[in-house]
Amino acid sequence: MPAHRLLEWQPADGWEPLCAALDLPVPDEPFPHENTTADMRARIGDLDRR
Repeated sequence: MPAHRLLEWQPADGWEPLCAALDLPVPDEPFPHENTTADMRARIGDLDRR
């Protein structure tokens, strides 16, 4: 893939860079943030207890 087409994106970046790269409009709703840091720590803790 040509470097100019590569998008380095993280969920924390939100809709704007993702939609710009895909040439799509930015939705009017907030970007869905699943698996917060607290969620992941809780899941890892659950694994440690097994």
